[in-house]
Amino acid sequence: MAGKRRRGCCLGRLLGLMLFALALLTGYMAVQSRIVCLETAQVYLKDLPEAFDGVTVLLLTDLHVGAFASGDETAGLMDELQNLYPDLLLLGGDFSGADPFSSANQEDTLAQRDSFFRQLSWFYAPLGKFAVRGNHDRAGGLSQALSEGGVSLLVNQVARLEKEGQYLYLAGLDDWNTGNQDYASVAATVFPQDAVLVLSHNPDSFPAALRQGDWLDLMLCGHTHGGQINLPLLSRFVTPSIYGDAYRSGWVKEKGALLLVSNGVGCTWLPLRFNAPAQVHLLTLRRA
Repeated sequence: MAGKRRRGCCLGRLLGLMLFALALLTGYMAVQSRIVCLETAQVYLKDLPEAFDGVTVLLLTDLHVGAFASGDETAGLMDELQNLYPDLLLLGGDFSGADPFSSANQEDTLAQRDSFFRQLSWFYAPLGKFAVRGNHDRAGGLSQALSEGGVSLLVNQVARLEKEGQYLYLAGLDDWNTGNQDYASVAATVFPQDAVLVLSHNPDSFPAALRQGDWLDLMLCGHTHGGQINLPLLSRFVTPSIYGDAYRSGWVKEKGALLLVSNGVGCTWLPLRFNAPAQVHLLTLRRA
């Protein structure tokens, strides 16, 4: 009997230690989800016109306003980022989306999203503010909400940005999962010698875009959250990509074109992150 009591006591202590460790890990992941890291990079593009050498691009994606952050909280982040004085602001989709355990309905979530965009109207970026749709952006009113913030929605469209009589082209693709991406018509809008940035929510569009030939220089994406809860040996199974871990996070170069996959700002499902910090990116374009 004494032996059984000792074994039961040891098992109880072990279980208690495991629960304590899980609570600590969960608390750590919750704190990590609230810390947004600023990532900076010098990006060298062979086709970049001289007038755009040194231009800065601010990229944010996967804001998920209304899930675990209000419109006011997200606008507060933009207030801090305005101090970077970027030339161009790019928003990579998934602007709203309530977590499945929240009592907030879609109407409340969209109200938070629209409040954020209204407050974005004062954000200054001299070359413009542009956005594409993500897989959580099929609800109505997005284009109107963006326009109230001075943001142009690109759906398989190309914007021509001018500086000192020279041009940089920005292509925006519809969402890879829920939209209808038209690579051929977008690629036909530009020439191989043009400097072309492509904004696409999902990095799975990168190989398909490259099949249209030598037309893009840099694609900017999000969607994956970097795995969000990125545990060893697990990320390749939970990263939402048909290419597994290949486009989970960070920089990739294929066929002479660059791809940046951002971990994004917000969270989905749970307000937790591990080994996949929330990110915004400030890119400085340079002539190669």
